[in-house]
Amino acid sequence: MFDILMGKQPKSEVGEVYIIQSELAGDLYAYLLTLLPKSGGLSLGRSASETDKLVRKLQKELQTGRTAAYIAAHPIVPCENCGGTGVEPECSDNPGDTCDACGGDGEGRELYLRVGDVQRFYDFAVASGGFGGHYINPTNIWPKIEYRMYKA
Repeated sequence: MFDILMGKQPKSEVGEVYIIQSELAGDLYAYLLTLLPKSGGLSLGRSASETDKLVRKLQKELQTGRTAAYIAAHPIVPCENCGGTGVEPECSDNPGDTCDACGGDGEGRELYLRVGDVQRFYDFAVASGGFGGHYINPTNIWPKIEYRMYKA
């Protein structure tokens, strides 16, 4: 599943659309709620003024390293699927292949969010003019993306 945020008054192409996988979106939204605890949630979107407030907080967090500290506070643990070996176990459909769950690095994470993900959201928010959100099933997204590609 995916979350799609659409810029309300995009200032550039970066602010038009932000697509994020739903598990990662949950991590991002949880982090953003630590910055604006009284906001009540981001999934329904933000006005331009609310987005500006969020952007100022995010910029400070990224510049001071607090985003990295938040992420570092969530430890990397051995992958639950492969036990940290990076290889699919014998009981899987593909024993001996690269682990699908961790991509072969053997690491599981309490938090999938990375500083680059926050930076990408920040770049979108700066250029969005406010945004609205949508929760999309992947089977419904491709016709919309193809339409947008052909429309351009």
